[in-house]
Amino acid sequence: MNKKDLNFYGIPNFTLNENFGQILNHHSIGQVWIISSIKTQSHLESLIDTFLNFSVDCRLIQPESKFKFVEGLDSEAGFDFYNVSFSPFHGTSFLIKNMMDRLLAVFFILISLPIMIIFSLFILIEDGFPVLFKQKRTGWDGNSFNIFKLRSLKNTKSDNKSQQVKAGDGRLLKVGKIIRRLSIDELPQFFNVLMGDMSIVGPRPHMTDHTKHYSTEVQNFMQRHKCLPGITGWAQVNGLRGPTQETGLMNKRFQHDLYYIKNWNLMLDVYILIRTIFVVLFQRVD
Repeated sequence: MNKKDLNFYGIPNFTLNENFGQILNHHSIGQVWIISSIKTQSHLESLIDTFLNFSVDCRLIQPESKFKFVEGLDSEAGFDFYNVSFSPFHGTSFLIKNMMDRLLAVFFILISLPIMIIFSLFILIEDGFPVLFKQKRTGWDGNSFNIFKLRSLKNTKSDNKSQQVKAGDGRLLKVGKIIRRLSIDELPQFFNVLMGDMSIVGPRPHMTDHTKHYSTEVQNFMQRHKCLPGITGWAQVNGLRGPTQETGLMNKRFQHDLYYIKNWNLMLDVYILIRTIFVVLFQRVD
């Protein structure tokens, strides 16, 4: 394409060789529409593959493709639009989910406040301040936010802050073992829910460094960021809790996260919440 043609009636145009990641981030694009034609047919599937590497909704006019479309859209101007990937988190159901999140967050904060205070005192006695641990995590559309946890590791300077905690980790406080075993360290994340950075149910948010790493290791990994991250999720209640040091294990977690996004409804959230109680009480985390 000639550079002189890069603007059509005030609308910027881009070639297939552009840096799409930079373009999507710069313009805060959350949805991409692909209109296929005879000229673009040979590029269609590779173009869809490219967009699936980012946290954007992707819609297509033409259905002839190797991709399985989620649902058809209303006809408009003689065209039928199809979803290649599309987030269901919108509309009345999503509004109800948001309201449930805020109400449940307030409820859980009130009933868990004595527990957080008691274990905060234990942390202070054993290792001093700070009590809370703050870390950058990846949220909806790949945007970062600060997640809050009760500190379970010793207060030492570490060059590798993205190192995951595993069984027998020498960095763990004595009280930290109990905190992590009962998932008490996750309780401050109800404040993240109140702030709108997280939901109670959704894919677990990863450290930003891990997101960068796995986005190159796991195909279409950024598609898991098309909703608010959660305190608990479909992957966690299906045995995929704790550290993910192997790409194969992360891929399994990703497939569960993708299943949740594609099949989300309010009853699925309720089911995950109920199962979470049994997982926390009876499932051992390494």
